[in-house]
Order: sequence, then structure tokens, then C-alpha cells
Amino acid sequence: MRINSYITSTALGLGLLLAFSPACFAWSVQKAPPKTKSTRPSDPDEALRLQINKAMEKKDCVSAIPLLRALLEHSPQEAVAWFNLGNCYAMTHNTAEALASFKKAVAVEPELYEATANMGLLLARENRCEEAMEPLAKAIKRERNNFSLRFAQGVCELEGGKYAEAVVDLAAAAGLRPKDPDVHIQLAQAYLKSGQAQAAEAELEKTLVIDPQNEPAHLGLANLAIDRNDLETAVAQLEKIAAAHPDNFAVREQIATLLLNQKKYEQAAQELEKIHASAPDRESISEKLAHAYAQISQDEKAMALYADLIRAHPDNAEYHSNLGKLYLAKRNFSVAEREFRAALSLRPTDLECARNLASTFLLEENFSTAAGLLEKIIASGNATAGEYFYLAVSYDKMNQVDPAYANYQKFLALDQGKNDTQEFQARQRMKILEKRKKR
Repeated sequence: MRINSYITSTALGLGLLLAFSPACFAWSVQKAPPKTKSTRPSDPDEALRLQINKAMEKKDCVSAIPLLRALLEHSPQEAVAWFNLGNCYAMTHNTAEALASFKKAVAVEPELYEATANMGLLLARENRCEEAMEPLAKAIKRERNNFSLRFAQGVCELEGGKYAEAVVDLAAAAGLRPKDPDVHIQLAQAYLKSGQAQAAEAELEKTLVIDPQNEPAHLGLANLAIDRNDLETAVAQLEKIAAAHPDNFAVREQIATLLLNQKKYEQAAQELEKIHASAPDRESISEKLAHAYAQISQDEKAMALYADLIRAHPDNAEYHSNLGKLYLAKRNFSVAEREFRAALSLRPTDLECARNLASTFLLEENFSTAAGLLEKIIASGNATAGEYFYLAVSYDKMNQVDPAYANYQKFLALDQGKNDTQEFQARQRMKILEKRKKR
């Protein structure tokens, strides 16, 4: 059992990679190109350029976009204008126009590194990692120590299954910004995917030093603990999330499930009761709570929950079988028989249920019906020594000497001394049956 993934892929951080540049409202990863200006002695677009620069200084993309487009109709070879138009479209979430503008900027001026970088970052932000890899790689050749670029490339490599490369880039990003928890979370994922669980755990621990309440880190550590079967540590990590979010029933259910796996039924029941009080119709909670109650001898509560579950899900064989076992323990044989029969009608090959029904018949002293069912179990080829013993007992009780004797013999051959009490009983009954056969 693993808990929901603790990494949310490119959603972590990439939305903030492309930041405003105070100089020209550019989403550039380093100092942006200068403001739009003319190199001609007399510029007929001078007034337009002044309007563009004022809009950009105010970070007013809505006003800047039509002005930039008007300028580019007259001066389509101005790479900086295309670059800033791309940034404005990106900031207004028009990805298609942003990418088209960045491509035109690079076509006009191939060395305009900022346009290539922002193209890659925008594609990464949009989860178009396969397309992002080429412009990101080109930009990183120009500036290897740029956090945004290394982080974006690392996340895209992680998404694309290039785990070794992702470790390299994300480790570089972590070195450039060591106090960014998202980088350590992504690096932990890369380490985990590349089979380095201890390194992944170390990164998650670093995340918690930076941000002690970081939920993805706690979930990640819980998953790693589950992987090594350290369920107590997993519960401890999840408890920290539950403490911060007491109404997070999904986490509380995970805690309860881990407690059930550790056979800590009372603690599990306490967790499940909290959820059940607020969500009584959640099937998984009712089922787990009924199971916990049954394990701590709160049979009446367990029976009530299973009865509710059966009313809501009458075709669930497991619920009928579990309710039957509880009634069998209470020696209410008629109801136990009814539930076991219902379970077997839904799941005819359920050997455990068939054995429980046979036990019910034996306890009711309905030996002929018990014998018939035990014969069917044996004929299925999945019988244990116990089936032969109880079949022998059934025939013995019905005074059928030969089949009783034969099945006691088969029991002894299969049991090989594993059940001393039954073996003693079988040998004693065989002595009596031998005398009766001689009469």
C-alpha cells in the first residue's frame, strides 16, 4: 500500500519561473533587452514607443499588447518588440501567441538568448516538456548557473523518464537555491525513480528543515517508510499532516489503514470513528471500522455496521461472510447459515466461507448436510487434513462406520502429527470403529 504521490510534477514552482523584469516587464531569466527604441534620426513611431514603454513600466500587458502589435506592423524586424510581445501574451495566458512571438524574436535575432529561454520555460510551465527540452538545452549552454532553467529542465527530464539526467539538473538547481523546498521535493523524486531511496529520504529531510509543515515531504517520508515496512514511522509522518488538518479524512484513513496493518485495532477504530461520525456513508470507512470492531470483540458494533453495509451493497459476498462469522461466534447458527449461504451464492468458490458453513452445520448437529458440503470441498482438490477429520466425525455421528474409518485414516496420513488433540481423537475412534466392523 502506497499513499498518493507526494510529487505534483511541474506544478511545483514552474508557475513562478518566469518573473517580471523591472526594466521592460520581460519574463526573462537574466537582464532583459533594452526598452523599445529607434536607431533612426527621425522616428515616426516615437510616440508609440513612449506609450509602449509607459505601459510596460506599469506592467500593463493589456495596454501594451495592441501597442506592440501596431509597432511590429511598421517594424517587423525588431526582435526586442517580438520578445516583449511574447512576454505580455504569456503573462495574459495566451500561450499560443506567446510562443509564436518568441519564435519570431529568435528568427529575427538568433542570439536573443532571453527569447529562447522564455520559450523553453513557458513550454515547461504548460507541461509540454518534450517541446521544452530543445530551447531549455540551448539556453543552459549560455547560462548553466541559472536556477529557473536548470530546475525546469530537471522537472522535464523527470517527466520524460530521464532520471539520471534529472538528478544532475535538479541537484544543480538545489545548489543554486538551497532553501527552496520545491527543488528538494523534485530532487527526492528523481533520486527515488533512479533507485536511490536513501538520497531521496535525505532530500525530503532537508525540505522539512526548511519548511517543517511541508506536506509533500511528510507524505514522501511516509511512503519510504512503508516501502521498508516501517509502519510506525509512516504513521508518525502522517500524524503531522493530520495535526495540521484535522478534517483531512483521506490522511486519517491512511493512518487507520496502517494501524490495521500493524494490528493496532483499538487505535485504528478511534481514527475510523472520527471519520465515520462525519461521513457515515463512506463504504471503505464502515468496512474498516467493522473489521476493527470485530478484532477487539466489539461484536455488536461490528454486526450493526456489516448489516448496514449489506443493506447498501447486498451483492458483496465478503460482507455476508464476515457477518456470518460474527453470528457463528455468537452461536446464532440460523443467521450464520443464512449469511454464509448468501455469500456462497455470490462467490461459489469461496473455500473459507464453505468451511465456515460446514462448521455451522456441525455445530447444529446437521451431520448429513455437513458431510455433503465437506465432500464437495474435498472434490474441489483444495482440502486440508481438517476437512477429512470433520467428514469422518460427520459419518461417525451418523453411524456410517466404513466412510468414518476411511476418512480418519486419510486425516492421519495428511496431518502428520500436526494436531495432537485431533490425532488422538481419530486414533481412539478408529479403535472403536474397528471393533464395530468385526461384529
